[in-house]
Amino acid sequence: MTNPHVKTEPSSWWPLAAMGLGALGSYALLVVHLAVEAAGGKPWAWMLMLVPGAFFFAAALTIAIGSGIPVRERLATIPAALLGYSPRGPVDTKRPRAGRGNELPLP
Repeated sequence: MTNPHVKTEPSSWWPLAAMGLGALGSYALLVVHLAVEAAGGKPWAWMLMLVPGAFFFAAALTIAIGSGIPVRERLATIPAALLGYSPRGPVDTKRPRAGRGNELPLP
């Protein structure tokens, strides 16, 4: 029996895609690491690790896209969180605040 007053939001396939890309990236990273190590581990061969890294980047990008927030704004929040500032700019200072001379005079 369902409640007619409860509205559920439709589910999205973006989190599932992100999990799949992350799992594929993890498995590919292990396979490439073992293959490069078995082949002697030449320095240029380690550049192959960038291929699984692309899957991790795609998984992170998929999460950003699926969150509903524009990707540019989502990417702006990362350095803002690390450096402690707001990516949306300064807070509106034109709004009256209590105790700043905008209260009613006492009789």
